[in-house]
Order: sequence, then C-alpha cells, then structure tokens
Amino acid sequence: MSFDAATLERFRAAEEVEIETVSTSGAARRAVIWIVANDRDAYVRSVRGDRGRWYRDLRERPSGAILVDGERIAVRVAPAGDGASVELVSELLRAKYGRRSRASTASMLLPETLPTTLRLEPV
Repeated sequence: MSFDAATLERFRAAEEVEIETVSTSGAARRAVIWIVANDRDAYVRSVRGDRGRWYRDLRERPSGAILVDGERIAVRVAPAGDGASVELVSELLRAKYGRRSRASTASMLLPETLPTTLRLEPV
C-alpha cells in the first residue's frame, strides 16, 4: 500500500514535518523530523539512532501520524533495513538536505542511524 501522488509530493516538498507517536504509557508525543519520498514510498530515519524517542515509540507501536502543512496523515511504519532501501533513503537525504545542511545530513548517514530507516504506509 502506498500514498497517493499528491501526498508523496507534499512529503518531498516539506523541509520538515512533525511525527506524532504514542508512548507505551499512552502519552501522545510529537517531534520535528526530516522526511524523504520517491515516486512510490516515503521514509524517515532517526538522527539519534535507536536512542530517538519517536523511533522507540514507533518500534513499540508502529502506528502514528505525519503532520505536514497543517494536515495530520495517519501512518503505519515498517522497518526498511534491507541494503537497497537504506541506500535509497541515504541518496534521497543527500539530494534533499545535503546542500542546505551538510553536518546534519552527515549525521543522518552514520552507521548507527542506518538501521532506523522506516518506510511509511498510509493507514
């Protein structure tokens, strides 16, 4: 299952989005993150590796939401840990953010962040 073309374009155009998760205690939380998309899928990756709170929340409860342009889009996440997906996301991150924020982009490409690559699916 994939997002429609208009939603994928909104993800590609957004510099940052908010991700909404629910903790194991039931508390809703939001964090500002980067998002990338190609013409078929959307992805996120934790800059803090597996220490990222939103990432840990989604590993426990794989449903959340992306807030973009004032709209809340319900999502489910799936690990995208295969080599081809990880490299695709790294390339998308370099292309989208590399010129604007070299140091932050480099942080998203560190070995400890790569396993936190998640594919988003619409709910």
